[in-house]
Amino acid sequence: MKRDICGPDDVVLFVNEFYVLALQDPLLGPVFAHAITDWTPHLDRLYKFWNSALFEELTVTEQSISSHSTLNVDRAHYDRWLLHFNRTIDTYFEGEVANRAKKKAAQTAGLFLSHLKASGR
Repeated sequence: MKRDICGPDDVVLFVNEFYVLALQDPLLGPVFAHAITDWTPHLDRLYKFWNSALFEELTVTEQSISSHSTLNVDRAHYDRWLLHFNRTIDTYFEGEVANRAKKKAAQTAGLFLSHLKASGR
């Protein structure tokens, strides 16, 4: 039986495992490879984001959205991102916090997509 996401170690696990899938993906891999030159600070930001989002009720800020605005992505990228995110969570976890992670990921993708649409992309 799988267990729920319980804290920082679980967040590190799912973030790292997500990127294993995403970097191998023919649609997402090139975007990440081009956009992220130093993985350590990027991963640290994501660990902090997901810990806050899951355990402190953090909301996505305009700064978070605008930091992605220069990426050459569209709905297909966000759909694929969400697919890999949910697969990663479902592979390792189940429970209330795991469901919250998937819901938060869907909300975040929706915000990014709304921003793309508003910018005419």
